[in-house]
Amino acid sequence: NRSAVRSGEVRQEGAGEPDLIRQVVNSLQNSERPLLVAGSGVFYSRGEAALAEFVRQQQIPVMIPIWDRGSIEEPLEEFLGVIGAASGGPDVLSEADLILAAGVEFDYRVGQFSSPPCSKDVRIVRIHADSARLRQGLESDLSIQAAPSTFLKQLAEACREANCPAATQWLRETRGRLKAHRLECWESAERLTSGVNGRDVVAAIGDVLEDDTVLLIDGGNIGQWFHQVLVDRYPGHWVTCGASGVVGWGLPGALAARALYPERPVILLSGDGAFTFTLGELECAARQGLNFVAIVADDEEWGISVSGHVKAYGEPLYSALGPTRLDQVAEGLGCRGVRVESPEALVPALTDALQSPSVTVIHVPIVPSSPADRPEL
Repeated sequence: NRSAVRSGEVRQEGAGEPDLIRQVVNSLQNSERPLLVAGSGVFYSRGEAALAEFVRQQQIPVMIPIWDRGSIEEPLEEFLGVIGAASGGPDVLSEADLILAAGVEFDYRVGQFSSPPCSKDVRIVRIHADSARLRQGLESDLSIQAAPSTFLKQLAEACREANCPAATQWLRETRGRLKAHRLECWESAERLTSGVNGRDVVAAIGDVLEDDTVLLIDGGNIGQWFHQVLVDRYPGHWVTCGASGVVGWGLPGALAARALYPERPVILLSGDGAFTFTLGELECAARQGLNFVAIVADDEEWGISVSGHVKAYGEPLYSALGPTRLDQVAEGLGCRGVRVESPEALVPALTDALQSPSVTVIHVPIVPSSPADRPEL
């Protein structure tokens, strides 16, 4: 079934066939290490509540492919963050014996669900509202055409009726791995040279976030810090670049977010390279009164490229950017510019900016780094 929810919006509401639901329940009953990967299809079918109900009931770890729309509206013990980040994550995919891929693209972020990174013996169940997407990439053991939200509701009820056991021990193990990975990322920033770093910027944003804040993320290594530090929840109104990984969309995205949500706080987190792709949009925003806060982490390089180069070749290759006073550029385009050079000044600057009636650009020079970097003492 297709039903129009509001103008310009279409939702898929199709249910999964009962026999296929029973097959999934049987797979869960025989699984010791299940994993639910929730892609953008869960968000677009409005499956947030159904997702939370199912994974809480069955104690199944859930992850979201990096750059997909999120469906974790509140802190959830079962949520293990993103999968496919350049900065890594807890080792779950390689040990899962059953993967429920709901509304997921079988692409580079999940390694096509092939081996590696998955186990050779893993069973893959694929759920998507679009029948064409069920045949994209590698074939699955079981493919079900259904709206992920409806399917998850059906599956939760069927598991209750079958007294399907919860994966409590497996969840405990994966939570431990997530905790260790987060700690490793967090402590890596402690070993950087003095100055503000990406972790400081993302942690400050976490301190000022409200439940209805529209948060946009545009950039490489600063995006990696975001995904490794702000991982307790991942609501759909935190918007990233999408599966293509394109940079430069953040400024026009922030204008669109303000136009769409005139009463909600709007924060754009960007790297310096990504921000300067569409810098002229600041004049558009100021002229039209589309106010938001942009905090730009400036490491004077294409940071994620540098991280990859150093790992592969031992040195960066043609990825340096020159110094730019982005706060002064913002003022020249009719906006408010602020420069922050200490971690302690980040939260006050963000707080003031969120209360300002002007577009505010907070320019933060940072120490180049990625959560995957492990600098020695």
